[in-house]
Amino acid sequence: MNSLNIKLYNLLKNNMHIPDDKAGEFVQTLDDLIRSNINDSAAEYKSFVKEDLLKLDSKIEILRSDLRSEIKESKIDTIKWMIGVFLALALMIIGLYIKK
Repeated sequence: MNSLNIKLYNLLKNNMHIPDDKAGEFVQTLDDLIRSNINDSAAEYKSFVKEDLLKLDSKIEILRSDLRSEIKESKIDTIKWMIGVFLALALMIIGLYIKK
Protein backbone atom coordinates (compact mmCIF):
# COMPACT_ATOMS: atom_id res chain seq x y z
CA MET A 1 0.00 0.00 0.00
CA ASN A 2 1.18 3.48 -0.71
CA SER A 3 0.87 6.38 1.72
CA LEU A 4 -2.44 7.60 0.26
CA ASN A 5 -3.98 4.15 0.65
CA ILE A 6 -2.73 3.95 4.23
CA LYS A 7 -4.24 7.36 5.04
CA LEU A 8 -7.58 6.32 3.54
CA TYR A 9 -7.45 3.01 5.40
CA ASN A 10 -6.76 4.77 8.72
CA LEU A 11 -9.52 7.30 8.05
CA LEU A 12 -12.05 4.55 7.38
CA LYS A 13 -10.91 2.42 10.29
CA ASN A 14 -10.50 5.09 12.96
CA ASN A 15 -12.90 7.91 12.12
CA MET A 16 -15.71 5.96 10.48
CA HIS A 17 -15.32 2.88 12.72
CA ILE A 18 -15.31 0.42 9.84
CA PRO A 19 -13.78 -2.99 10.64
CA ASP A 20 -10.21 -3.65 9.51
CA ASP A 21 -11.06 -6.22 6.88
CA LYS A 22 -13.83 -4.07 5.32
CA ALA A 23 -11.63 -0.95 5.31
CA GLY A 24 -8.77 -2.88 3.69
CA GLU A 25 -11.10 -4.41 1.13
CA PHE A 26 -12.59 -1.01 0.29
CA VAL A 27 -9.17 0.61 -0.11
CA GLN A 28 -7.92 -2.29 -2.26
CA THR A 29 -11.03 -2.19 -4.46
CA LEU A 30 -10.74 1.56 -4.87
CA ASP A 31 -7.04 1.24 -5.72
CA ASP A 32 -7.73 -1.50 -8.28
CA LEU A 33 -10.50 0.58 -9.87
CA ILE A 34 -8.27 3.65 -10.17
CA ARG A 35 -5.39 1.61 -11.63
CA SER A 36 -7.76 -0.01 -14.11
CA ASN A 37 -9.07 3.39 -15.25
CA ILE A 38 -5.53 4.72 -15.59
CA ASN A 39 -4.49 1.67 -17.67
CA ASP A 40 -7.57 2.02 -19.89
CA SER A 41 -6.87 5.72 -20.40
CA ALA A 42 -3.23 5.01 -21.20
CA ALA A 43 -4.19 2.34 -23.73
CA GLU A 44 -6.71 4.68 -25.37
CA TYR A 45 -4.11 7.45 -25.47
CA LYS A 46 -1.57 5.10 -27.05
CA SER A 47 -4.04 4.10 -29.75
CA PHE A 48 -4.75 7.77 -30.54
CA VAL A 49 -1.04 8.52 -30.73
CA LYS A 50 -0.47 5.48 -32.93
CA GLU A 51 -3.25 6.56 -35.32
CA ASP A 52 -1.84 10.08 -35.46
CA LEU A 53 1.66 8.77 -36.18
CA LEU A 54 0.33 6.58 -38.99
CA LYS A 55 -1.49 9.59 -40.49
CA LEU A 56 1.69 11.65 -40.25
CA ASP A 57 3.65 8.84 -41.86
CA SER A 58 1.31 8.75 -44.84
CA LYS A 59 1.41 12.54 -45.18
CA ILE A 60 5.20 12.50 -45.06
CA GLU A 61 5.29 9.85 -47.80
CA ILE A 62 2.97 11.97 -49.97
CA LEU A 63 5.12 15.05 -49.42
CA ARG A 64 8.26 13.07 -50.13
CA SER A 65 6.91 11.80 -53.45
CA ASP A 66 5.75 15.34 -54.37
CA LEU A 67 9.19 16.70 -53.52
CA ARG A 68 10.91 14.03 -55.60
CA SER A 69 8.75 14.82 -58.62
CA GLU A 70 9.43 18.55 -58.23
CA ILE A 71 13.17 17.90 -57.99
CA LYS A 72 12.98 15.73 -61.11
CA GLU A 73 11.12 18.48 -62.99
CA SER A 74 13.66 21.09 -61.85
CA LYS A 75 16.49 18.85 -62.96
CA ILE A 76 14.95 18.44 -66.41
CA ASP A 77 14.39 22.22 -66.70
CA THR A 78 17.99 22.90 -65.69
CA ILE A 79 19.29 20.45 -68.31
CA LYS A 80 17.10 22.09 -70.98
CA TRP A 81 18.44 25.54 -70.09
CA MET A 82 22.03 24.29 -70.10
CA ILE A 83 21.58 22.77 -73.55
CA GLY A 84 19.99 25.99 -74.82
CA VAL A 85 22.79 28.15 -73.42
CA PHE A 86 25.41 25.76 -74.83
CA LEU A 87 23.81 25.87 -78.29
CA ALA A 88 23.56 29.68 -78.19
CA LEU A 89 27.20 29.93 -77.12
CA ALA A 90 28.26 27.48 -79.83
CA LEU A 91 26.38 29.52 -82.46
CA MET A 92 28.02 32.73 -81.24
CA ILE A 93 31.48 31.16 -81.47
CA ILE A 94 30.74 29.79 -84.95
CA GLY A 95 29.42 33.22 -85.97
CA LEU A 96 32.65 34.87 -84.80
CA TYR A 97 34.77 32.45 -86.83
CA ILE A 98 32.64 32.93 -89.93
CA LYS A 99 32.81 36.74 -89.63
CA LYS A 100 36.62 36.76 -89.89
